[in-house]
Amino acid sequence: MASKNYLIFDFGASNGRSAIASFDGNKFNIKVTQRFDNRPVYVTGTLYWDILRLYSELMIGIQSSVRRYKDITSVAIDTWGADFGFIDSNGKLISNPVHYRDEKRKVDSDSLYKIIPREELFELTGAAISPVFDLFHLYSLKIQNATEFVNGDRFLTIPDIFNYFLTGRTYNEYTR
Repeated sequence: MASKNYLIFDFGASNGRSAIASFDGNKFNIKVTQRFDNRPVYVTGTLYWDILRLYSELMIGIQSSVRRYKDITSVAIDTWGADFGFIDSNGKLISNPVHYRDEKRKVDSDSLYKIIPREELFELTGAAISPVFDLFHLYSLKIQNATEFVNGDRFLTIPDIFNYFLTGRTYNEYTR
């Protein structure tokens, strides 16, 4: 059996990498092909992810991998597990996604728990509850009547934003 090559991207909160995972029918051999920093940008009082630079790193990884490995079976994108952006009705990203550590994201947890009790939230998600989770950020955008929340037509997590930039199609990956 000929090896199959899979291009994988792992975006962490402080750095990222691309790699080729080659599968020979029995085992995977993983070779890191690129490493890059992931540094948030502080602008006018808000801490943002530099999503366009990260997308540029993704494109560099794709281009260099395609040159080295002719047959790539698929591409996978994994990120740090928090944060999102909104696409408007014209298909444009409204703003760079705000970093999960931005101070303005903080919301009074008790006010959210009045809407959905902490125990019920845990039952629905099966995850430990943390104020850096997207639900808290969404709630803060709602109560602030934030532009991106009001004008957003599509909600996309970070890997889904990258997929949208690559394909022009909006999808939300569902993981439970």
